[in-house]
Amino acid sequence: MTGVQTCALPIYGNSYAALKELDFYTLRPVRRQTGDKDELGIDYNVRWTARERLKIPGPPFSALYLLEMRNEGGLKLEDQNRKDLFSVLAESLFLDVLPGAFSNAKRSNYSNIVGDLSSVQNVEIPIKGISFPQRFARRYSTCGLSKMEVPLDSIRGACAAKLAEQMLDHVLRERHDVPFKTEILDDLESYRFSAEGIKDRFGTFWKDEVRKGIAETCAKRPVQTAADAQQLDQDFKGMEEALVRADGSDKMRWGTVIGAVRSKTGKVTDESKTSVNEWIRDRCLENEARGLVLLVQKDGFFDCLLRSLVTLYTPPEEGVKAQYDMQLAALEDDITAWGQRKQSLLQELTAATSSFTVSALGVKSWAIAKIAERLRDAEEQYLLARAEKCVVEESRSVARALVQYINSQRPAFESFKTSADILRRRFSEKGAAFLSLRDHVFFIRLFDQENDWPRFYKLGIDEQKQPRDVNPMEEYTQFVKSTLGGNGSLYDR
Repeated sequence: MTGVQTCALPIYGNSYAALKELDFYTLRPVRRQTGDKDELGIDYNVRWTARERLKIPGPPFSALYLLEMRNEGGLKLEDQNRKDLFSVLAESLFLDVLPGAFSNAKRSNYSNIVGDLSSVQNVEIPIKGISFPQRFARRYSTCGLSKMEVPLDSIRGACAAKLAEQMLDHVLRERHDVPFKTEILDDLESYRFSAEGIKDRFGTFWKDEVRKGIAETCAKRPVQTAADAQQLDQDFKGMEEALVRADGSDKMRWGTVIGAVRSKTGKVTDESKTSVNEWIRDRCLENEARGLVLLVQKDGFFDCLLRSLVTLYTPPEEGVKAQYDMQLAALEDDITAWGQRKQSLLQELTAATSSFTVSALGVKSWAIAKIAERLRDAEEQYLLARAEKCVVEESRSVARALVQYINSQRPAFESFKTSADILRRRFSEKGAAFLSLRDHVFFIRLFDQENDWPRFYKLGIDEQKQPRDVNPMEEYTQFVKSTLGGNGSLYDR
């Protein structure tokens, strides 16, 4: 015999003994005082005290309800189903006393069979041709109850979990066909993250200041003699000190143009950080073709942007200068060339003011004016080169600050991606758990996931007054706007 069968034997024995006890007390043999013949009776002669006999009218139970170990659906009444069985019995008892048509009909049916329940069942058992009569009580019955339901609470929970999962799918969307490495070059220009873009953030005020200074200096120093030319040279040197002096860390000694450029670096840096935030939001997180995964993955948007910014001040490879380093080298060459050009023109201007030949030809004024104009242009280019050198140096500082800022922001996005991925899996498991409806003793559930789910997974009403299909992206946008405010973006979290 198997272990299960061995364990079952005491259960069968106890059940048989219990039935025998129930049958005895429901319809038991008594010996009448008028004779020796045993008859069946339902009254009890009891003596609860030593000297007092009592007769208790029977039977102790009007009806005995026996339940099988499985229902009509074949579901066994195992440990996990015992609570269901308790619900069946509680509902059945409740319906015995509940007012209403169903309970009235139940009580009416019971009254029709109460006579049969109180009668005796005679059974003739033949053994070797001899019939042995046996009598059994008929007070045995059974009960059953079931309810049909559509498990709306479970379905609502599954729908909510599915919507949350799909919204997180949108956040974690991946598109492997996006040529973002070429698109990011356009983004660098659009959001002014390129070498020239960062420089443009400083504006052109410094050019205007240089031109204004030259115009004022030349206007108050017209050249007629050699002494005027020498004095103009001294005026230019003084203007250079006043405008583009960049030595040392003492701000009071900087030229006005240099000081204005350097004082704007903080503002330009903050504006650039804002542009980084806008770029992350508009071009990555809220761009249908992109998403959070593409932003933080290896060689993704962060890496491409960082690589582009780093090459502004760090050589991308051996033998190649950084972009700003190349611009600084070119500006140093321009400064040297225009400085030499300026000195050469000063010499020509000095010579023209004292040249007998020029005076004899009657072109002295014309020659002085032309040379002075060229000298003015040379001085302007010289000063613009020195001022632009400062702009490039400050732009390089802005690029470094942006790299630090992006690196400081990246862990938060990576952590959010990990959390979103965990949440997505949990909602997926939660939705499956809602729809994993176990077999129930009590309930007949009218829901087939394969066929009925599409009809239940709806949200809202369309123009034709019909249930509307769920749009996860639209629901995501509304959720972000209502929960986080701002522009309705994940970046406003």
